[in-house]
Amino acid sequence: MKLYVLDESFLICGMVDAFNSFIWNDRYWSSGDFELQVPATSEAAKLFNQDYYLQLDGSPNLMIIEGITIKSDASSGAYLTVTGRSLSSILARRIVWRQTTVSGNLQNAIERLMNENIIYPGDGERKIPDLAFKRSDDPNVTRPSIVETQYTGDNLYEIVSTLCKNAKIGFKIERNEDLNRFEFSMYYGIDRSWGQDKNPWVVFSPKWGNLFSSNFATTTKEYKSVADVGGEGDGNDRKWETVYANDKAHTGLLRRELYVDARDVSTKVGDRVIPEGEYRNNLRQRGTAKLNEVVVKTTFDGQAETHKSWEYGKDFFMGDIVQIQNEYGMESKSRITEFIRSWSASEYKAYPTFTDLDAA
Repeated sequence: MKLYVLDESFLICGMVDAFNSFIWNDRYWSSGDFELQVPATSEAAKLFNQDYYLQLDGSPNLMIIEGITIKSDASSGAYLTVTGRSLSSILARRIVWRQTTVSGNLQNAIERLMNENIIYPGDGERKIPDLAFKRSDDPNVTRPSIVETQYTGDNLYEIVSTLCKNAKIGFKIERNEDLNRFEFSMYYGIDRSWGQDKNPWVVFSPKWGNLFSSNFATTTKEYKSVADVGGEGDGNDRKWETVYANDKAHTGLLRRELYVDARDVSTKVGDRVIPEGEYRNNLRQRGTAKLNEVVVKTTFDGQAETHKSWEYGKDFFMGDIVQIQNEYGMESKSRITEFIRSWSASEYKAYPTFTDLDAA
């Protein structure tokens, strides 16, 4: 393990070779984070500074140092704790400055929000230099769309994280050393599960000796199968659309209904009047989005070994879809939404977090 401290100009100013504990967490649709605890020395106090960066060998993410704490007690002596988040957290430093309405293609909408509020804002003081939007041509990223949504004062990071999670798309900010800039990008991950033959399978199972413990649970408590979406208007003049989940539970005892208040989906965007067909499609998209939030909840997770069979960063990556199976024959296609590395004085652990595809 090689862990470097970089200054604000990305020059290496030190290497961390002694610590009490260290946790590094990369994530798919939110910022990663870390916590590093080292003996408190004058050298350590000089090395770690807010807004400096940590670079871990084997991780694509740079982490920004945000918190520094020094504590001491009689048993363990004095120690320094350093915490922070990955580069994508810089989006949280901006809000949507003025009322903005976006709709249609998801990638275009996010690009517009970023251009107007952090990359090319009208007020030059709001601009973060050397930050670029790197467009994806993956259909899984370019295909999703969003219904008309209005933002005023909302935090940019919260918007991007929510939109990407709803579309099951990951996002990240990486440093392009050749161009000396930060690049924001959206990505989907590769299917490496059973049922496809384009990519080699990645399977976590006790049979393969790489799944040590597992937890399986499923519930229909919050599940809904039909959405009644109400748009603009009052009484008999209100516009309504009915949306069905992608299953057959639409009648009788199996039918579970959801009311969706979509009065905020407007028939006008600025001076433009939305055609009737397009407006009703927007209502249906809102209903579909709400139904996606109330699916049958299935969770399947466990502690996996990632060195003997398939190695993270080589055989599978953040956002990839893999196959997991327990000793009882229960199995699931799951997405890698986190990868956690932890070091202590006595051991090293590295394991993924699996998220069921209904939620990922």
